[in-house]
Amino acid sequence: MTEWTDGNARAVREGVWAVRIPIPVPEVGFVIGYLIEDAAGAVHAIDPGWDDDTTWELLASALARFGKDIADIASIASTHLHFDHYGMAPRLGRATGARVRLGGADREIVRANIEMGGDAEPPLERWGVPRTYGSEMRTATRNRIVVAADADADLAGDMDLGLPGRALRTLATPGHTPGHTSLIDDTARIVFTGDHLLRDSFPGIGLGGPDDPRPIERYFRSLAALLRLDGYRVCPGHEGSFDDLVPRVRQTAEHHLHRSREVAALVDSGASLSVWETASRLSWGAGFANLRGMRLRSALAQTAMHIDFVETPFARRLLERGVDALEE
Repeated sequence: MTEWTDGNARAVREGVWAVRIPIPVPEVGFVIGYLIEDAAGAVHAIDPGWDDDTTWELLASALARFGKDIADIASIASTHLHFDHYGMAPRLGRATGARVRLGGADREIVRANIEMGGDAEPPLERWGVPRTYGSEMRTATRNRIVVAADADADLAGDMDLGLPGRALRTLATPGHTPGHTSLIDDTARIVFTGDHLLRDSFPGIGLGGPDDPRPIERYFRSLAALLRLDGYRVCPGHEGSFDDLVPRVRQTAEHHLHRSREVAALVDSGASLSVWETASRLSWGAGFANLRGMRLRSALAQTAMHIDFVETPFARRLLERGVDALEE
C-alpha cells in the first residue's frame, strides 16, 4: 500500500497511530490495529491483531516510536471477535493487566466456540448442498481459525470509555458479526469501523455464527447510524483510512442491496429453490462454479440470509426506495 511510506506504523492524527499487521489470509494480507494515547500518557489499543510473536513485535515497535512500550497499554477493545482483530487482545491483557472488551453478542460466540472446541458446521442439508461438496466445506470449517479466550467485559453501544482528555465512545454496529462495535473518537473526529465499513471492498454480513438474528437488516441499520458522523475520518480494520464517509456508506449499501434485488426477483418468481439453487443463479465476482471451501460456505450463508431478509417490511422499503431510505 503506497500510503504506508514509513513501515508498518504511521500517525493518523495527534495521539492516534495505525499499525499494519500481517495475517495468514493471502487475499486480505493484513489487518490495521490502532493505538490511542490519552492525556495521562496511557495507551489504549483497538483491534490489536492476531496472536503471534510478529504481531507482538510490531506493536512494541510502534509504541516505541512514540516513546511508549507494551506496559503502557491501559485498555484493549476489539470491534469484533474475528481472530485477526481480537486474537492478540487476551495475550496483551494478560501481559499488562489491561481490561479487554468485546461486544457482548460476540463474547457469547467466543464462549460457544471454546466449549465446542471449534466453529459450528454449516447446515449443508438445509441449504441443499450436493454431497460432492459437503466434505470440502466441512474441512474448511474445521480448519477455520477461531479465538479461544474470552474477554473481560462487554463492549456495549453508547458507552463512554472514560479516557482522560479524549472523548472515546462506542456505537453498536451489528451485521458483520452480532456484536460488532465501532468506536468514535470525538476529540480527533475519527470513527474506527473494524470490518463494518471498508475503503475498497465490501464486508461480509452474518459472519459470527449460525444463530445471528436478522444480520442483513441489522447491517443496513448500522450503516444508517454512521451517517450521523458525516465529516469524521474513517479508520477501518483493513485497506486504509479515508474521508467521504457518507458516499462510501451509500456505495456499500447499494452493493448489498444489489444482492437483495437479485434474490427478491427469484423469490417473487414463485420458483421453489433451495439455497444452493438460488446462489447458483446469482452473480458472483469469481463465478459461482469457482467458489470453494470457506468462500462457498460464505456465499451460501449470504444467500440464505438474503432469502429471509427480502420478505421483511424493512427490506421491501429499501427495495422500493433504494439507499435513500437509509437517510429517512
